Amino acid sequence: VYHLWAAMGGSWNNYEEVTVKGSQRMLEISLVAGVKRFVHISSLAVYQVYGLKRNAIVDETRACDPTPEKVGSYSRTKVEAEKLVLQFYGKGLPVTIIRPGLIYGPRGRVMFPHIGQFLKNKIFLLIGQGTNLLPFTYVENTVEAIRLAGVNEAAVGQIYQVVDDSEITQREYLDKFMSATHAKFPTLPIPFFLFIGAAFLVDRLKAFGLLKSSTFSQYGVVSKYKSLRFDSSKAKNELNWSPRIGLDEGLSKTFSWYNNAQANV
Repeated sequence: VYHLWAAMGGSWNNYEEVTVKGSQRMLEISLVAGVKRFVHISSLAVYQVYGLKRNAIVDETRACDPTPEKVGSYSRTKVEAEKLVLQFYGKGLPVTIIRPGLIYGPRGRVMFPHIGQFLKNKIFLLIGQGTNLLPFTYVENTVEAIRLAGVNEAAVGQIYQVVDDSEITQREYLDKFMSATHAKFPTLPIPFFLFIGAAFLVDRLKAFGLLKSSTFSQYGVVSKYKSLRFDSSKAKNELNWSPRIGLDEGLSKTFSWYNNAQANV
């Protein structure tokens, strides 16, 4: 069983029903059915990274965030789903957890929240100065890691993060995107301290009881947008995985698909 289903938006009830309860149902059915391997696709969003230095190296020994609700519903449900997977491993279900980075490739998204977002489809709001590293993994590389996790006996009970070798920053990615697609749009860097300041204000309002329902927090902002390096040595050594498609080739294929798709709109 390759379990990839997870909520990507909506209310907390939606996240809980789809990601947590959905995972539990799949685990229960798989245990009863006696499946040979349950490969659970998680996320790098499970890590506790708030106190790490910029561009620190993270591997699977890093603990999951004990307060993922401060980061958001996605992180919270991913952490809870992983706990369930490990519980069922204790019951005898052969499980493996894969934590992929930002998956990119043809037929996928070409802009990511980690980079920024468009304002009324005209101005691109860049988070920070554009120097954050993006933990990219090309879709074919990711699929190969997932496949290997399902057939390698050494992978039972293990957790692997999957991020390609090449490094690229937000600004470098935007430059490559605009060059390959001939897109032209103004880019406005939003200083990170503004996000921190806004989050600090929200935290104070919540502390005084003036704001109740908001997942926007200083802890969450720092955790979501911290620039880090993710070490995939464990997947390479134990699964014999390697990112066969390099960054330049992966971006070329992605942007070529995007150009063709736009031409046919």
